[in-house]
Amino acid sequence: MKKTNSSPYVFAAVVGWNHYNDTIECFTSLIKSDYPNIQYGYIDNASTDGAPEKTKKIFPSVHVIRNKENLGFPTGADIAIQYGYKLGADFIFVINNDTTVAPDMITRLVQCDDELTGLIAPIIYYAASPKIIWSVGGRVNRFTLEVNHQWRGRMLDPASHEVLDQDFVTGCALLIPRRTVDLIGGFDRGYFYYYDDMDLSIRVKRSGLNIKVVTTASIWHKVAATSGGQDGRTERYWMAYSSVVFFKKHAKPGQIPIIIVYRLASALKTTIRLIIKGKHESLKAYWKGLYDGFHAGGSI
Repeated sequence: MKKTNSSPYVFAAVVGWNHYNDTIECFTSLIKSDYPNIQYGYIDNASTDGAPEKTKKIFPSVHVIRNKENLGFPTGADIAIQYGYKLGADFIFVINNDTTVAPDMITRLVQCDDELTGLIAPIIYYAASPKIIWSVGGRVNRFTLEVNHQWRGRMLDPASHEVLDQDFVTGCALLIPRRTVDLIGGFDRGYFYYYDDMDLSIRVKRSGLNIKVVTTASIWHKVAATSGGQDGRTERYWMAYSSVVFFKKHAKPGQIPIIIVYRLASALKTTIRLIIKGKHESLKAYWKGLYDGFHAGGSI
């Protein structure tokens, strides 16, 4: 049930698959939130390490939802969104389990909401380099639909750019107002990993709502921990697969020739990089992902 409080009600849900220690570390930071009207959920994608049972034991007030199989992040996140929506939440906050957050993060996100806002995200730092930016979202190139990841790998003074208006924000951590769910729903469950946040961001912008990044609201992310690390087999497969699904769904006729050329160049660059690094299994997974994505339905 919705808590009784003058502040808007936030349902904050962690989405996880195995990596139990990461999940506990995430919740340990999340429950220290200074926000006064919040409840927590854990959406478990069929972990085999006892994560849901251990999480419930340590944090008994958390709503635990156990999926019977690993449905991927976007489906897990969408389950969280629909669950929080049914609870009457004014905002649903979804977050990866391989993160930790600042105590005032949710408060700062909620404070930046207005009636024209569709998504609100924090600034995300690398867990291994706590002052270096992993993501503050970015702008989308209208010809290629690629994202310019602003400030990645750099430092930023929050006082100089407290709130950024963006075209895209990562699904790693998102505050989603109820109005957004009313207008466009949640994540597209046709994705498994990657590009689901691009899909959501584009749908939010096309609906007429804005996307904000609050640089005074901080989290730290263990990048690609769930998918086995950058350039791992799982990461390469799903990045390739999801990219094809995304472009088939969102490319407009005038963009198609440019996107095809750009994506072929990107595939060649990725192939060369993986060969040089000796990641032959990742290379096979990457091309299999491209093949499977092209045969997943839709057109470009």
